[in-house]
Parts: sequence; C-alpha cells; structure tokens
Amino acid sequence: LVPDFHNPTGLLMDDATRSALAAVFARTRTAVVVDETFVELSLTDTAMPLPFAAHAPGALTVGGVSKAFWGGLRVGWLRAPAEDVAALVDARHSLDLGTPVLDQLVAVELLAQRDAALAARRATVREQRDALVTAVRDRLPRWRFRVPTGGLALWCELPEPRSSVVVAAAERHGVLLASGGQFGVEGGLERFLRLPFILPPDELTEAVARIARAWDASLDDPGGVAPRARLIA
Repeated sequence: LVPDFHNPTGLLMDDATRSALAAVFARTRTAVVVDETFVELSLTDTAMPLPFAAHAPGALTVGGVSKAFWGGLRVGWLRAPAEDVAALVDARHSLDLGTPVLDQLVAVELLAQRDAALAARRATVREQRDALVTAVRDRLPRWRFRVPTGGLALWCELPEPRSSVVVAAAERHGVLLASGGQFGVEGGLERFLRLPFILPPDELTEAVARIARAWDASLDDPGGVAPRARLIA
C-alpha cells in the first residue's frame, strides 16, 4: 500500500478508510506492507492521518530519505513487530553486505536537521507542483487532474485513451514519461498519464510545451501505434 500521497495518483487515504481496510486485512489474515516514502511530502498545513500501522499493528512499514531529501540518497528502513525483526535482518544479510557507510552518515546528518531540511524541500516541491499545474492548464486545457496535496506527481486524465501513444510521441520531443498502463497490474489506464514535478519550474514549463506538441501529434495520427513500453523509474 501507498496510503500517503499515492504514486501515481497523489491521493491521501483518510483514517476511516485506513481503519476499514485494516479490518479487512485482519479478517482475511493478509500480510500488509506499507510504503511511507512520500509521507514527509505534505504540501499543505492539513493534519496528517495516523500511520497505517496504527490501524494494523502487524504491518511492515517501509520508509526512506530519497523522496524527502534527495533522490540519489538510497537509504531506507523497515518498521516491524518485534517478533519479525530477526527474520528480516537475516533476510537482508543474505542479499548484500549493507548500505554504504557514507550514505548512512549523510542520512543521519539530514535527520538531525530534519525540520529545516524538510521545510526547504517542501517549499521547492510546492513551487515545482504549482509551475506544472499552471503549464498544463495553459497548454493542455482539456486534460483533467486533481491538484495533489503532497507527493511528487500529477495524475492526468486525458480526453482520449492515448497514453502510450503520447508517451512515444513525447520521447521524440525529448521528454521521457511513464504511460498510465505501467501503473496497472493488468495494463489499461490508457486515459491516464503521470507527470512528475521533480524538475525546476522553467524545465517543467518547457517539458509541458513539448508534451503539448506530442499530444497534438498523436491526434494527427490516430492510428499510430506506440512501441513496446519501457519501465521508467
């Protein structure tokens, strides 16, 4: 689960839904893994819901610093019931020798300055989100979206189911995107396209201008076939 500013939709799950979902998982004895890597990226002053594990005490919760501070810092952690920790540590040791020490030391320094670092990061992300929203409204007025209150992506609904074709056209204009279908277990979602707001505002504005040209090109060639989709992180 990604209950906090879900990727790609940006939605925030409320407490009532968390509680109801946790009850279903408990009744069906379903193991729960919760991704909280976006939880720090709230872009409003609205109070956050309780962590999902408050409703599902047996959940495994995944956290990290790459979204909150810097994407190149791949340091994360797990929170788990005490009785599960030993097995998780053993499993980790069977996979690699551990996270680089320098990266861990940087993460420790960042966490010691958490409030100031997060305030700066949120201000930057908020500016980027607003620039992207403005550009899409200006250049692609028929595209529909909900302005996210956190996270790093705008989930757009297209007027026509042409996500994969637009992605292929956008690549020819120098913009790499992930089509809606890459976020569906069985594909589909051709009416949707994820636009991350992770670049400076001027670059986002230019990117949307190119995407708009790609959209127009896709409409001029309604029979166009997109190449095999690539996985883009």
